[in-house]
Amino acid sequence: MALGISNGFNGSLGIIRSLNRNQGALSRIFEQQSTGLRINRASDDPGGFVISEQLRAQIGSLGAAINNTSRNQSFVDTAEAGLSQVSDQLINLRSLAVQAAGAQTDGERQALGAAADATLGSINRIASTTRFGSQNLLNGSSSIRTSTSTGTAENVDIDTANFGTSASTDLNVTVNATATNAQLSETFTDQTDASTVRITGSSGSQVIDIGAGATADDIAAQINAESDTTGVTATVNAGNVELSSDEVGSDASVTLEVLSGSFVASSAGTSFSATGTDANVTVNGTTAAASGNEVTINSNGVTGSFEIDENATAGSTDTIRVQSSGQRAQLNTGSGDNFSYSVDSADTTSLGLSGIDIANDPLGALEQIDAAIAKVSTQRSELGALSQQTFEPNIQNLQSQLTNLSATNSSIRDLDFASSIVEGQKNQVLLQSSISVLAQQNSITAGGLFRLLGA
Repeated sequence: MALGISNGFNGSLGIIRSLNRNQGALSRIFEQQSTGLRINRASDDPGGFVISEQLRAQIGSLGAAINNTSRNQSFVDTAEAGLSQVSDQLINLRSLAVQAAGAQTDGERQALGAAADATLGSINRIASTTRFGSQNLLNGSSSIRTSTSTGTAENVDIDTANFGTSASTDLNVTVNATATNAQLSETFTDQTDASTVRITGSSGSQVIDIGAGATADDIAAQINAESDTTGVTATVNAGNVELSSDEVGSDASVTLEVLSGSFVASSAGTSFSATGTDANVTVNGTTAAASGNEVTINSNGVTGSFEIDENATAGSTDTIRVQSSGQRAQLNTGSGDNFSYSVDSADTTSLGLSGIDIANDPLGALEQIDAAIAKVSTQRSELGALSQQTFEPNIQNLQSQLTNLSATNSSIRDLDFASSIVEGQKNQVLLQSSISVLAQQNSITAGGLFRLLGA
């Protein structure tokens, strides 16, 4: 009988262990249902917990990266809006210069000059007061600073640069060949009869009538009289009339067409042409794209451009040091996912408008104004491209990553309520069953004990 009582107690302990197990499982299910999470602590699923924590860290960082990119896009859009106002003022300034060129009286020119000075003041005011928060956008404080070692590379304009943790980036420049003019050299005899030729250059075309008896010097003088129209200059060298384009590079051209007369050239035919060549330059050992003497930079995480000094020769070298400056953008979540972009100054000095005198030299002022308009338009185009081609796609990409990672994390960490409810009901039944069986077992064990005591 003593052995039976011992077995009864052992049976009760086994039922109690089962009851505790079912009660613990039911408690975890209630906790999961109250939080909506399958994993509330590492012990719920150690492997899943590690993966989920990594995903949570990345999800939080993606949210911050989206905010960073959106802020930079707003920064760029604000700067572009300010440049739009500068552009409007420059267009107004050009209209004043055109009016001054046709003014009939000194009083009218002086009045137009005063209006131009007010417009220049407005441009400087826009440049000094356009801000994003406390950051001034158009006074040069958001531009990327550079320096050169020899000056062979000049007018350096950096658009973007990836510095990482470095304080600067060096670009080693080697000039293999500078850009050349389009050059056409033909031997022309003294004209016994009148001739008609057409000279065409990068600026335009002009028909020139050459009189009977004209010498090579006479021909060159007539061609040079039309240089402003054609962009072609003539020189005489040992009886040759040499035609050269005013511009350099592959876009520069010179064409001579003999339309009529006894204009005689050293070569057969009636049409002669030549084109220039672009500079040949390497940046950090790689050949860079060039248009004339203007070189495009796309090396070592840096984009932009510079010009070769007109006095540079083949073999000239320079080092462009790009300082870690400008406006920094963090595009993604990694340490190497940042880059800097430049917003240049838009005041009148930076735009090359210092000293313009619309009242007394309106035609000279027009050239400077046109250059300023081109500079502002280029800057606006670069900022627009940055917003459209970098920031907008980056935001869309980050949002796509955020959606997919959130879904993945949810599949690992979140609770499947349907399965949880079924599991909870099962554990409730098992718990109630354990309690019932324990009560029966206790009753049986107590009865055996009473019988033993009665005996």
